Amino acid sequence: RVPTKSEPTAPLPKTEFTLPPKHADNRRVFAYLRSRGIDAEIINHCIKHGQLYEDAEHHNCVFVGYEHGKPAYGALRGTLSETTFAGEVPGSDKRFSFAVPLCAGGKTLCVFESAIDALSYLTLLKLRGQDWRTANTLSLSGIYRPRKDGSIRFPAALEQYLKDNPGVARIVLCLDNDGPGRTASAAIQKKLSEYEVIDNPPRSRKDYNDQLQMVKGISGRVRTRGGDAR
Repeated sequence: RVPTKSEPTAPLPKTEFTLPPKHADNRRVFAYLRSRGIDAEIINHCIKHGQLYEDAEHHNCVFVGYEHGKPAYGALRGTLSETTFAGEVPGSDKRFSFAVPLCAGGKTLCVFESAIDALSYLTLLKLRGQDWRTANTLSLSGIYRPRKDGSIRFPAALEQYLKDNPGVARIVLCLDNDGPGRTASAAIQKKLSEYEVIDNPPRSRKDYNDQLQMVKGISGRVRTRGGDAR
């Protein structure tokens, strides 16, 4: 029966969030992230705390975000081919994106477009002899496209993080050094007038993983399927 105009239509059912099954080990994920220059200790830290693993079927990296101790978000990054897959676990809640450490502390938050950029930044801190464990990092899992007037939708992950961590006073925006990243950074700064905001894009490359690979002398970039080269 076709509903009449006066009858309300039922909303589409929300996709239930379920993390993909884990592989028996994390060897491919570990090797892939090491090839991107990320420090072994930092990779193992994320694996140990349930924030990173290798999925059984596709061998993707799964970067897990938590809502009050319960998995609520999963970013996926392929490990098998030169053109790697990037996506999300169906039903993921962008408000609870990947963040290191799991239990935040301190007054400063560093914000990135991707989990790999956040881990790259922590690796750079370690290379400089700084204590990476004292840094708070958040991945936005991408940025929204700017509107015609140049404004953007405020990132759900950052809004939720600041709500859950009222002690944050300083926000360091480490978004990509390209057009969309610079536009997003400027728009976010306007919305955060009550915070100390520092714009800190990578100095000489597109993103922090590129910066890390340059520092380590790693050549080549992989192109994400459906996205820009990373």
